[in-house]
Amino acid sequence: MMEVKDQLGRENRAYEPFADMLEQPTFSQIELEKIRIAAQVVIDRQLMGAKVQWLEHHLTDQLVIQIQGYLLGETKEPEPIVYPKTWWDALKIRWFPKWLLKRYPAERVRHDIKFNIMYPNFRVRLPTEDHIVRIAHSQYNDWLPTRCEG
Repeated sequence: MMEVKDQLGRENRAYEPFADMLEQPTFSQIELEKIRIAAQVVIDRQLMGAKVQWLEHHLTDQLVIQIQGYLLGETKEPEPIVYPKTWWDALKIRWFPKWLLKRYPAERVRHDIKFNIMYPNFRVRLPTEDHIVRIAHSQYNDWLPTRCEG
């Protein structure tokens, strides 16, 4: 507990939570050495065309390592998600009769959610041999070969 005097010079024995911070700190001299450290992250082979970029974050004085690459996948059409705006609108939808719901309609919120489906373990296997594929037959052209190389 620290003794503090008020404006009239009387002692105020109130608890001061940061009293220890008001005292002058003491310093001593220490010697620092450079210690080597490392950070390692294992990235799977499926990340195609991986590109590593080093950035320095000036505000926080940190190093940012960014790894960019590609995975095989597909983009689906956005799916709409609709739900009541408030609990009162949910109550209206659940319990109001149709005629009352027409008079006082319930508000709804709609969000379109985009889906990207990734296949990280998908491996493309192409044939290593040449293949001849017959794609058409007519009276003018018995065979129309097409060469597919793997």
